[in-house]
Amino acid sequence: MLSRLRALLSLLGYHVFMAMGSMYVLAASVIGFETLALLLGYATMAPIGVPFTIAGIALWAIVRRRVRRIRREDDDSEGRMEP
Repeated sequence: MLSRLRALLSLLGYHVFMAMGSMYVLAASVIGFETLALLLGYATMAPIGVPFTIAGIALWAIVRRRVRRIRREDDDSEGRMEP
């Protein structure tokens, strides 16, 4: 029982780690790696705010991507004439 709990917690930790890594890469692709390095350089002044800032940037990128996809689908549907 205890070994199963350890395995589940280890798996959960792995998934959380991968999600955080993905958010950092997504945020870096939006704002640029140089800006991300600058942001992380200021982490010594306010270290608690960095993960929230990165998560906000990543969520902004996801929302922006979905809005663009919806607009593209709307443009495609308006351009076609159905019989």
